[in-house]
Amino acid sequence: MRNQKTTGWSRREFLEGVALAGAAAVVGWRPEFGMAAVEPPPETTTLRIHKGKPACWAPLYVAEPLLREEGFTDIQYVFGHGPEVAKMTVEGAIDLSAGFTGASIYNLEHQQHPLKYLSGLHVGCYALIGSERTRSVRDLKGKTVWAGAVKNDGPHIFFSTIVSQLSDLRKT
Repeated sequence: MRNQKTTGWSRREFLEGVALAGAAAVVGWRPEFGMAAVEPPPETTTLRIHKGKPACWAPLYVAEPLLREEGFTDIQYVFGHGPEVAKMTVEGAIDLSAGFTGASIYNLEHQQHPLKYLSGLHVGCYALIGSERTRSVRDLKGKTVWAGAVKNDGPHIFFSTIVSQLSDLRKT
């Protein structure tokens, strides 16, 4: 078979691969489990996850069966809002939380919270709604705009970051 990434598969090569996989299944061949299956269970089996309202946090909720498979037996969802989430994390009431990256970094820089970032979830769920006079971010240059109800909160930081780039934009 040719390399799929450089030349792509032909229809014939694809069907050959499917037939081979089907034959392997019929004769009962199963791949061996990888190293993850033989790892010992985690040292702690309790995991307290911050529960929030945004729909974009759904991966935290649908991951519960996978977490249980990894050895976490006591999975709890803990409610908290805004700055109290960082405090709850520092106090050990929350083990894992999703959050808006911009606000988390702001809090890390200005409030010295000992947080660790495991991975990114999203950078923001915000929309810029314009009119006939405002069709792009560039059209906001030199105008007064609203950047969120709470200073240094998620929407404010997200929009301020976008608008701060206006000085670097050149009309083309």
